[in-house]
Amino acid sequence: MTTLTELTQLDLCTDLTDDELEWIVANTREQVLVTGEYFVREGEPGDRFYIVLEGELQIIRTIDGKDLVMGTTPRGIMGGELSLLNGIAANITARALEPSRLLVSDTPAFRKMFAAAPPLGTKVLRTAAERMQGYASRVQQQERLAAVGKLSAGLAHKLNNPAAAAQRAARTLGETLPSLQTRTLQLCKLGLGVDSDRSTHHVPSPT
Repeated sequence: MTTLTELTQLDLCTDLTDDELEWIVANTREQVLVTGEYFVREGEPGDRFYIVLEGELQIIRTIDGKDLVMGTTPRGIMGGELSLLNGIAANITARALEPSRLLVSDTPAFRKMFAAAPPLGTKVLRTAAERMQGYASRVQQQERLAAVGKLSAGLAHKLNNPAAAAQRAARTLGETLPSLQTRTLQLCKLGLGVDSDRSTHHVPSPT
């Protein structure tokens, strides 16, 4: 069971009074995760706030269909606040990298926390703002990488077109040349040359 002494050892709770710490203990519960176990998956209801007491969670987010590791939440780090503040489903997946113990609060307790433990509420809001900015930067970076990929593909396509055209022309010429040679021989056999009966006219010498 979580004790006041354990909470005071976390940076998140160093500014809290004993009354505020007691309120947190009374309005939260512990949850234990084994290695590889999920606390929440992206798209599930985002209705739980947590603080890591022991262990570490990996944070994963899907961007453009790819799972990207956004970071980890080790001992003393919070999570789940963005979904609760925005009233949306979980926008990340969190799973235990090792055996972990979490201090968890549900939505009603999370909302009351800002009045019951203001210093912790302030840190929650600051952390949420920083994470929103960080997530936005990662999304923009992925979009830029995707744009570069599309540009490279388009450039490669354009560069390959002249080469492909030259290959087609060479292939067509190779197919046509035998027929052209045959027709040339046929024309020669027809004797289409200079008329032998045509006389050569001499210009008279001047007298």
